[in-house]
Amino acid sequence: MAMSDIETILESQQLQVQCALNALRARREQEELELLTKKEVCAALKISRATLWRMEKRGQIKVVEVVPGITRIPSAEIRRIHSQSKVTHG
Repeated sequence: MAMSDIETILESQQLQVQCALNALRARREQEELELLTKKEVCAALKISRATLWRMEKRGQIKVVEVVPGITRIPSAEIRRIHSQSKVTHG
């Protein structure tokens, strides 16, 4: 196999890896931008609305006001809280 053939194969593989990385980054960004309702957050975290309210007031969870009076919580907050609870609870 000629050196130019090997270089072509390597370039092709490098391009495939770069495309896969870009797809993963785009997916991650999309997930981070996903906004959940309080009902969805309570279900995901298995907490009550009162607990979620306390978490908001203590600044333990990030809340985004999408329009005046309407709030949502980024899905990244769910992952952050889950990862923190794994660290503190085992």
